[in-house]
Amino acid sequence: MNTAALTYFLETCRCGSFSEAAERLYLSPQGISKAVRTLEEELGCPLFLRTPGGVRLTEQGVLVRTYAQRIMEEVNQMQEELNRIWGTPVHRGCLGITMGASEVLGREKLFQIQRMASQAGMSWVDSVDLLCEEEVLSGTYDLAITAGPVDRNKFSAKTLYKGNLCAFVHRSHPFYRRESITYSDLKGQRIITTNSKFRTYHQLVDACRHYGFEPKIIATTITLRDTCRSYPDKTVIGISTYLILGKINYQDFRAVPIVDENYCWELVLIAKKGKRLSDAQTGLYKRILTCIHPEGPAALL
Repeated sequence: MNTAALTYFLETCRCGSFSEAAERLYLSPQGISKAVRTLEEELGCPLFLRTPGGVRLTEQGVLVRTYAQRIMEEVNQMQEELNRIWGTPVHRGCLGITMGASEVLGREKLFQIQRMASQAGMSWVDSVDLLCEEEVLSGTYDLAITAGPVDRNKFSAKTLYKGNLCAFVHRSHPFYRRESITYSDLKGQRIITTNSKFRTYHQLVDACRHYGFEPKIIATTITLRDTCRSYPDKTVIGISTYLILGKINYQDFRAVPIVDENYCWELVLIAKKGKRLSDAQTGLYKRILTCIHPEGPAALL
């Protein structure tokens, strides 16, 4: 038995499905399911009843959840004690980082931010857009780098980067030869986009409704580029952010910006509105801003 398996089990308990737990942990549903099955084999009992609508805890699963929560609390406390003994910084909070951040920031800058979090005694965790917001509001994350725009009544936020959404299209599609399109151009088009845990999905739906129609979303994914490239119907359009897809050339595909000032995608640094941050958290907040825009606050959008 290992602590990773207990973490996967507890997250599945919270979510009620392997697929949602996988999204939250940035893992595959198969990996989560396999780890839980291995745990069940080690314990010699079923932990979940598997149904088409998700999973439910068995009587044994309820008992194991109680002990697993205690074990993970003890593990975290042990780590803090070890840090104290060895003179390393005590955990002082958590930074959530959404999946798309690495492609916007670049891996080198992202690694730099992760190192700064560790130096501040804070942990960091891979996450997804709306989960970052939920966890900042609940206090699980103290800071997060996530997709916006966000509700400024709920969050203190700095916009790090701002850009358009885009249509990811095959060379056979008429949009491929366009320099830009509008949301109205999407009416009647078959669309693949990110799932509802991501900001892009909600921006797309809101923008299309603003212009008087429902987007024809035929599939959602967390790997839009690969899904579109492997999809047999090349007339479909992928919708993502130009800050990610506009940077790279793809064989037979290109990203076409959707120009609209009212519906732009942002990468934002957030904290809960009105929450008093510790000195370490405030310091990390400022260091992230300086890391991304060393020329100063005036460069922040």
